[in-house]
Amino acid sequence: MSACAVVAGLLVSPFGPTGPAHAQGATGTVRGKVTNTAGNAVPNAQVFISGTQNGGQTGADGSYTITRVNAGSATVRVRMIGYEPIEKVVTVASGQTATADFVLKTSPISLDQVVVTGTAGSARKREVGNSIGQVSTKDLPEVPTNVSNLLAGRVAGVQISGGTGNAGSGSAIRLRGATSLALSNQPLIYVDGVRTRSDEYPRNGIFQGATQRGANSYGSPLNDINPDDIERIEVVKGAAATTLFGTDAAAGVIQIFTKRGSQGAAKWTTQINSGFQRLQKFGTDSVPLLNMDPFVRDGGRLGMQAQVAGGTQNNVKYLFSFGADNSDGVLQLDNERKYQVRANVDFSPMKNMQFSWNTAYNN
Repeated sequence: MSACAVVAGLLVSPFGPTGPAHAQGATGTVRGKVTNTAGNAVPNAQVFISGTQNGGQTGADGSYTITRVNAGSATVRVRMIGYEPIEKVVTVASGQTATADFVLKTSPISLDQVVVTGTAGSARKREVGNSIGQVSTKDLPEVPTNVSNLLAGRVAGVQISGGTGNAGSGSAIRLRGATSLALSNQPLIYVDGVRTRSDEYPRNGIFQGATQRGANSYGSPLNDINPDDIERIEVVKGAAATTLFGTDAAAGVIQIFTKRGSQGAAKWTTQINSGFQRLQKFGTDSVPLLNMDPFVRDGGRLGMQAQVAGGTQNNVKYLFSFGADNSDGVLQLDNERKYQVRANVDFSPMKNMQFSWNTAYNN
């Protein structure tokens, strides 16, 4: 009898009753068919009686049969990857067959995050043995003014310090603290796979190489990159950075990936930034600035960015952006003028071939 039940059930493998007491009671059969919202059969879906191990899988035509189901009320549950789980309550009579058909609705599945490790290809984040921090610009609650502020407080082990109020000044970035007493402790910077300058720019001065009296601040090459052009940033810390990028990466690696175009009509994005700076009082009530009033001022900032991205029908995707920024500090002659241009073009002449052209100009 059991062999006949298996043949009629189409790939059903009942696991048997849950206990000796159930085997001695009255039982029945539950059968039906599992389809999706389009009316197509769903094979290999798990169908079982809730609270027991009695169940099986659907056949190629979506049908199933579960035998030796205890008589009475039973809950039939169906599960399948990519579909929402569903269940029905049926009444099973002794020696009879109850019918329960199901229609499954699709459910989105969370895919594994892919990161670039510096090796020959990408890898799923769960397969990487080291910690790789990632910051996505689309998840930021505010508009970042520069890349240093974009990283601050968002990746574990990344320290942003040493910033000043001077126009164009940068911040010192440390990944898991200092690693050397003599060499640079700045992490390496890669933009779209190309290594760029990571050490601070030398200070402007009259005497070459002399330490002059003035603001103890440096310009950061990291802030030359327009934050509106960035899609995401990956931070590799510790020994893993040295393994992947060599001994120069002992202080860590910051990988910046800029935005790319996508197929479709051109999409324009423009943005205007403005702000001001004012020196806080640091003296007494009668002399709030210690008689330095002639040497300070209210600073201001005005900047704009424009970006266009899209794609054509002949497998060409593009992104062009332009940015300009004018910042004045609170001290006389403390100012910065910045201009940025970027172009990213992707061309795929055939299915297994793609050309990418990335270029940027900063002044």
